[in-house]
Amino acid sequence: MANTDDLLSNYRLLVGSDFPVHFNAAGAEIVAGRWADALKDICRNNRLTPITQQDLDTEPRDIVISESGQDLIAPAGYAGYKWLSGGASFDLNAYFAETQAISAPSARSIQTKDGTQIASSYKSAGTFQVVLQNNNGLPILTQSLDLPYVIVDDTQDNPPPTSGQCKNGNENSGGNRTPNGATVGGFGNSSEFMEYTFNVATGGNTNFSIRYASGDATAGIDLLVNGTPYAMRPAGTGSWTPNADASTTINLNAGNNTIRIQGSGNGNFAYDRLCIGIGGTPPPAGCVFSIAPTVSNPNPGCNAPLTLNANCSGNDCGGVSLAWSGNGQTYSGATPGITGPASNGTTTYSLTASKAGCSNQTGNVSVNVSGCVTTGLAISSAALNCGNGVVTLTMTGLNGNPVEYQAPGLQAWNTNPLVIPTWQRNNTSFTFYARQSGNNEASIGYTSSCAGYRMATSTEETAEGLWVSPNPTSGNVVARFTLNEGQRATLSVVNLSGQSLHSRAVVGTGKAQDETLDLSQQASGLYVVRLQTAVGVKTAKVILQR
Repeated sequence: MANTDDLLSNYRLLVGSDFPVHFNAAGAEIVAGRWADALKDICRNNRLTPITQQDLDTEPRDIVISESGQDLIAPAGYAGYKWLSGGASFDLNAYFAETQAISAPSARSIQTKDGTQIASSYKSAGTFQVVLQNNNGLPILTQSLDLPYVIVDDTQDNPPPTSGQCKNGNENSGGNRTPNGATVGGFGNSSEFMEYTFNVATGGNTNFSIRYASGDATAGIDLLVNGTPYAMRPAGTGSWTPNADASTTINLNAGNNTIRIQGSGNGNFAYDRLCIGIGGTPPPAGCVFSIAPTVSNPNPGCNAPLTLNANCSGNDCGGVSLAWSGNGQTYSGATPGITGPASNGTTTYSLTASKAGCSNQTGNVSVNVSGCVTTGLAISSAALNCGNGVVTLTMTGLNGNPVEYQAPGLQAWNTNPLVIPTWQRNNTSFTFYARQSGNNEASIGYTSSCAGYRMATSTEETAEGLWVSPNPTSGNVVARFTLNEGQRATLSVVNLSGQSLHSRAVVGTGKAQDETLDLSQQASGLYVVRLQTAVGVKTAKVILQR
């Protein structure tokens, strides 16, 4: 952004007796220039794509509810936390806590009709939200949640079905896959599915199991049970013949239930049997949840911003701790924002979901990175054509992009070849640089050695409109040049390593003009006088002798 705080009364208009706020003509001109420079900085390096939430790391985050429902816990690792209260309307300046977690105040009991306590309520209860501050100082909003969050165990009101049922893969009620015998295969995405109808006398949570096979690293099995999604990500079996069982907990209604089995895009699979109510032990009360990790972009570029998503489903996702690992890093939370790998290939991120009293659940998601460029540019040698002064650099690790060259005191970054003037073609030292987009910068030292060329020692050195004298000098040297009237330029003295020793701004008069340069504090040797204009650079050398 453009800074305008320094533009005070001389650049602003008075409105009545108020403090000067609006810019006058001079101030508006300066502001316009500063904003133009700021926009150029934004667009530099061809960054022409819109900035996204992922770029800013401001996508919404989730709050974790403790198992008791008495605590709200914000994601860890942020620069600041501001807890707000007030339901649908929040005052961002009226925060009441800056801790990662908040707890409910003192409790009072609530009784059911028969006198049995089933939950607790709290004084000063309400709806709360936290505003996070990331490391860039930007705010991130979370969802709003009630505190306390009352969790009622109603599993005894809906006991699971008392009998188990199984169906072969070809006993489908609908779908678009063609079974081969009892085995059904070809599930890669959500448009490929089969449906089955199960009738149970009593609804509730029950075990679902499927005998499957997957030649991929993960079998991406998605279920829709009466429209409710469940995700299963068991490990691959190394073949396409069903020989392994995977299970999860689903919730059924009394009567008919439709179970759709479909692909997810996270690994193909086949199966030949599915069962409800048998083939495993349902999880304990409070442990009905499953995870299905995904990533915001499975095919990112190099070092791209990504978001990992745990996608917890089931009645008991509250209080589940989520731990991620991958690419040599660890993360936590339901939707951590990360920076993707910096090398091409496939990287797998593993997720472990844990909760007190429950078995851990695990899952994986992979990203396939492309577009990373190996930075291996190097200059192995330099050669000088003594006739025309052209320098040829021998380089390795080129990636096909245009190459730019630079030599301090000789040439600024440019795609033109380096050219050494006649008076520097013998016994003059340089440092040559080369670079290209998507690669590193390389350099090499070089000393010219062309027979028949020597350093000039005339009393006046001329370089296309720039003259210096006396030459050699023991201290002061006069630089004479001609610029168009009003033309601006920079006159400087640099050593052969490219270090600027003196620099001043000059304005042309339309006639020859002289500027005296003091070299008395420098060591004896060869120096370069440079006249830099908007259209080019003129140089002349001068020898300092004591």
